[in-house]
Amino acid sequence: MNRRDVGLVGPLADHAADFRKALVERRYADRSISTHCDAFADLSRWLDGEGLAAADLTPERVVQFLESRRHRRKRCVLSSFGIAPTLTYLDGLGLLPAAERPVPAGPETALRARYRAYLTHERGMAPHGVLRYEQNAALFVSSLAGEGDGIDWASLSAAHVTRFVIKQCATRRGSAARNLAAALRSFLRFLQLEGLTNLPLASAVPSVAGRRGASIPEGISRQQVAQLLESCDRERAVGRRDYAILTMLVRLGLRSSEVAGM
Repeated sequence: MNRRDVGLVGPLADHAADFRKALVERRYADRSISTHCDAFADLSRWLDGEGLAAADLTPERVVQFLESRRHRRKRCVLSSFGIAPTLTYLDGLGLLPAAERPVPAGPETALRARYRAYLTHERGMAPHGVLRYEQNAALFVSSLAGEGDGIDWASLSAAHVTRFVIKQCATRRGSAARNLAAALRSFLRFLQLEGLTNLPLASAVPSVAGRRGASIPEGISRQQVAQLLESCDRERAVGRRDYAILTMLVRLGLRSSEVAGM
């Protein structure tokens, strides 16, 4: 990537290619890379228009930049924490002001803070709603952290999501279960926006029945799965297609819409 490719001007122009490379190396999703590179380029243009350098990028200036984006109705959702990859990269180069560098610290703490800011500033949620969503998100993160020393976000799957919901909804009913599901969908969309997962896992959250006494449907048995697969006539093209679809549903825990998209 060069300046001509993106029309990039301003004090950050010389760092654009290396910034994209850094995102690729950190395994960001392609869509998230495009979002963050757009923000990087926009920040460089904004600094240029204001006659500023990266060294002038104080927290107050970051807020001014974000407000400018909103006034210009930029397409992508972005908060002061949403541009953390840009700020982290610039900080690593020593380009940000030495005092009060606006970069969150600590992986889990930083993630929770970014999510809280996202709910507050981008989604406009009331404080009690933010607290409820953040608590449910923390519960989900804790369930993943319990599987090892750290969380490998790239390996997060629909199976993790479904298992968490089933376990939690075993002790929740009605609005409590529905609130959990809504909060989890919100957090999973945020993870995709952050580039921590490349999958639309929000759609993997099972629907929670609204009627009293209802529960999440149980899965079918191994014998029923085998019978279902055996029913596909793999001598015919349509049978082979059905067998492939059912195999992905069973082995990967995908939803029908995800398989159809593939």
